[in-house]
Amino acid sequence: MPPLLIIIASGMAAYIAVKWFENVQINKYEPSPLKAANKVKRLSNEMPNQAAGDFNVPENTVNQAAEQDFSIASWSLAFAIAGIFYPSLRLASVLGVAYNTTPIWQLGYKSLFKEKEFNAIVIDSIAVAGLLITQHYFLAALLNWLFYSSKKLLLDLKGTFKKNLIHFFATKDLPNIVWLLKEGVEIEVPLNTLKVGDIVVVNSGGIIPVDGTIIYGIASIDQNIVTGEEQPSEKQPGDQVLAFTVVLSGIIHIQVEKWGKETFAAKMASNFGFHQEADSF
Repeated sequence: MPPLLIIIASGMAAYIAVKWFENVQINKYEPSPLKAANKVKRLSNEMPNQAAGDFNVPENTVNQAAEQDFSIASWSLAFAIAGIFYPSLRLASVLGVAYNTTPIWQLGYKSLFKEKEFNAIVIDSIAVAGLLITQHYFLAALLNWLFYSSKKLLLDLKGTFKKNLIHFFATKDLPNIVWLLKEGVEIEVPLNTLKVGDIVVVNSGGIIPVDGTIIYGIASIDQNIVTGEEQPSEKQPGDQVLAFTVVLSGIIHIQVEKWGKETFAAKMASNFGFHQEADSF
């Protein structure tokens, strides 16, 4: 076997062994529910300029872990393929797969024996363990790689969605003044004075300021940033509309159901960690 492959395989095996030992020590001295929080707290202490509750800290922690797991899964798959020709490289592949699968085995054990549930995690745990025991190292490495590549892809998509939200909330503001329909007359009132049941009027080009139901008019509405719909939606009386969506054409009267922090967009922003934007609604 080429010396370079031996060096690479030995280096990977040593790296995995060290990381495995570190994780064992963390598991030994920290209860599992507190591990993530403590890790974030340590990172916050190392970055004094970062606010303690800022959503970037846990997000970065999760992304770094996903990158590491994906890298190990990729190297494990590479060594499994190389192991077909150089059997001694299989050990590095097995170590990588075992390291990456340890959290899955732990969750599988908890689900099966403590929570008495037979779920997808249990199936994955049994599948990988079975492939390793029966010496199907390539299939085990491939399954491991597919799992962590899909996890990384989902995190990347979530990150892109968050960036889009940041851009949207940074460039779009709800109007401070809205048109309230009262006794057949449109009057300007502050947004924060609206009550449930009020009727607001939104013209073409306007941003819908509330969640509510159309009671009059037909409009083409861009809901992409809130619902993910690529094409504008035609809305008519009886249809629901959401705050922060944009009326592309038409004029509509909307009966107010929710406004401010209670709107779908505000709650979505809050759930994704954009507390500043949600508080400004």
